[in-house]
Amino acid sequence: MALEDVLRQHAEILDFLKSLVMVHRRALTDENLSVQLEGIRRDIYICLNDLCKLNQMLIACDGEIKETIGMLKSSKEKFGKLADKETQLQDEKKKWSVEIPMVTESKVQIPINSGYRPLLNQYIELVGANNTSLAEKTTTERDEQSEIGDKHQLLQSVGLLQACKEASDRDIKQLESLLKNFKKDQAFVMKELRYHQTRIRRETGAIDESITRVNQSRKRLLSKVGLAIPETSEFSTLGYRLLNFQLNDENKKKEQEQQDIANHAAEFIDMKIYSLQDQLTHKKEDSSNLVTQRNLWGECVQIVKELEDRLSATLTSEDNLPTGQVKDWLRQAISDLETSIAATNSNILITLITDEKEVIEKALMEISSEPVRPLNIPKKDRNQKSPSHGHSSPPFLVASKSPPKIGITDKTVKPMTDANDIELENMDFTKKKFKKRE
Repeated sequence: MALEDVLRQHAEILDFLKSLVMVHRRALTDENLSVQLEGIRRDIYICLNDLCKLNQMLIACDGEIKETIGMLKSSKEKFGKLADKETQLQDEKKKWSVEIPMVTESKVQIPINSGYRPLLNQYIELVGANNTSLAEKTTTERDEQSEIGDKHQLLQSVGLLQACKEASDRDIKQLESLLKNFKKDQAFVMKELRYHQTRIRRETGAIDESITRVNQSRKRLLSKVGLAIPETSEFSTLGYRLLNFQLNDENKKKEQEQQDIANHAAEFIDMKIYSLQDQLTHKKEDSSNLVTQRNLWGECVQIVKELEDRLSATLTSEDNLPTGQVKDWLRQAISDLETSIAATNSNILITLITDEKEVIEKALMEISSEPVRPLNIPKKDRNQKSPSHGHSSPPFLVASKSPPKIGITDKTVKPMTDANDIELENMDFTKKKFKKRE
């Protein structure tokens, strides 16, 4: 059973026990409920016994408190390892950031042989720059001027231009081939670049997935120790950009809250461990008190039961028993109950035993003209603070409240060995005490 379940069941049984106090008082005074009195007393004992068992479960060597403390210590250690893992992954991711290497710039000269230019220069020198298209003359003007030249010059010009054209064609072809090689090299570079960029994205993506798994493990771990992590919104729609801006701001705020929680998780776990250790100490101190309360109630029930049996036997007997003997029985029972009241600091138990005692005192007053002589045993104030709990007993709950399941068994909790298997102890001590007094 988890610690929260034990504490919840402990609170439920304690509430039911408080409700039984009122039912017990009514059963003592209402003849219609008197037939239920024995069952009510038994239920009270079961509640006290269950509280002993639950408390023992909490303080056992493998009990819930120690188990929870162990879980917290283990979680703190795991949380530290997760934080180290995340730091390692972030550092590894930074190493994959692309940095342009410092490369000494170098150039490769590519020689280009050009043969058309000398031929073109010869042509211009032959005809003159003013007689070419460079002078921006019309065709008619050029024809009129060309009449001055002879046939030989014209043929020579055509020969030079023809040779120049052939040379320029070769040069252009050579340059086009060079440009084609440049473009081929560029395509190779782009292909290699995409390949390596894909590899980098794959590597960094794997790191991001690892970081995400670390964060998820950390969230589960923090939730396990009781630290709730605010979730960021995953809403994203193009039609709601304004809302997205608001969500982004909210997500940033929640991410900051997550980081703050993670930064102080170790301190929180330490505080919780300290609180549980302090609670364990107090539960150990309460252990003997709870057992004492259970045994005291068992003795009180035994005292009242023996008194009831004696009185019942007397009423059904044909022999007349002296009234003084009955008074002695009543006084002895009152004295024993007073002793029990003085032996406990539990407000609930004081109220229960006092109610039983007051009924006996009333019976003694009815059969005796003398008032009940107070015994020199200090009575406990019902409203005094209990050392074991440090606060006054709250008002009792109404009897109509639905009672929780009581009676701790192997069906409601894990089976436990040694001191957890607390059973009803016999009342030999009480019987010996009565024999001695008689």
